[in-house]
Amino acid sequence: MEITKDDVDFYINGYGTGYVWIDYLTGVPGVFFPEGAITEVMGQKSTAKTTLIFEAIGAYHRSGGTKKTLYLDFERTVKKQANYIAALGVDIANKELFQYEQPSTFQEGGDIILKLLRNKRKGETQQDYAFIIVDTVAAMRPEQEVTNDLGDTKQQGLRGKLMSELLRNLTSDLEPDGPAVIFVNQVYEQININRGPASAFMPAAYDSAASNALKYYASFRVTLTLKSKLKGKSINPFTFEEEETFVGSVVEAMAEKSKIGVPFRKARFVVKYGYGVDPLPTLISAGINKPCDPPIIKVEGNKSIFSYNLGNGDFSQKFKGLAAIQKFLSENHEETVKIANQISPEWGDCLSTFSKQSLETLQESEEDASEDI
Repeated sequence: MEITKDDVDFYINGYGTGYVWIDYLTGVPGVFFPEGAITEVMGQKSTAKTTLIFEAIGAYHRSGGTKKTLYLDFERTVKKQANYIAALGVDIANKELFQYEQPSTFQEGGDIILKLLRNKRKGETQQDYAFIIVDTVAAMRPEQEVTNDLGDTKQQGLRGKLMSELLRNLTSDLEPDGPAVIFVNQVYEQININRGPASAFMPAAYDSAASNALKYYASFRVTLTLKSKLKGKSINPFTFEEEETFVGSVVEAMAEKSKIGVPFRKARFVVKYGYGVDPLPTLISAGINKPCDPPIIKVEGNKSIFSYNLGNGDFSQKFKGLAAIQKFLSENHEETVKIANQISPEWGDCLSTFSKQSLETLQESEEDASEDI
């Protein structure tokens, strides 16, 4: 059941990812990162944490949003991904919309955030921010680690105490219509202290960095898990041989904690490397699974022949294999929107304005432009 403005006295505002089936996790249409609240996005490596955040920023810019983004890059990786981020719809070189900072210590990064919020409350700055992003918690080092020699920082739980102090101040300084504060956090495997043959069969235990402070102060916590990798074929540009490579991942998102909706909801999405979230696999799955007569997408021949409803009772040409119908829909946006509108109005709105380039296409267009010059 979705929450609407008619159901509650107040309504939660925020920023969506641009994909209705991912925003479903919160239960609030079009909201994944709530305004004036703390969100923790956590997961192991290569689970599209940064991709999902930049998808949301890109969707906000495509909708005409003009508020700024503050990005604290403790991990020092964002500038290395500038081309990929541009493919997601975010120009990190645009200083009017994107403020990029590289704090050297935990305290420096925390002071940047608190100073921004407090100056806004005092009316000393008119600049509005949509997102404040900390990437990542695991890379935030206390000042004591900088000033001391390696191994001399003895204070136990130092980073956890600093995080607790930062979040206490942050929660008090955030206005209800303030920016969405997002902490990216790594999940690591705990060392198994059990000994003996039975320890080999014990399930792996996972935890996140910076103690339990974020677990308490975050209004929304989402865990991203890599479920599988997608394979494809490509031509090696040097040997000209066809080889099998990984082209994407299937990621599952789960709401570990939600003060804005129902917790423990799940959503799966496909991430294509160099492209970001690919809506077509989920769209096709929804068209197959929706119970209606006639079906939106018909599957025949031992689940290997696909055709879709044209909306007038007739069906399209038949496609042999899932890859064939995906390729056709990727090249024919109008047909994709036809399927989306049959599934639901939300799907139709989502894909009718959908516009994104892959990294390869973006680089090719840049090369063509340079040749014209």
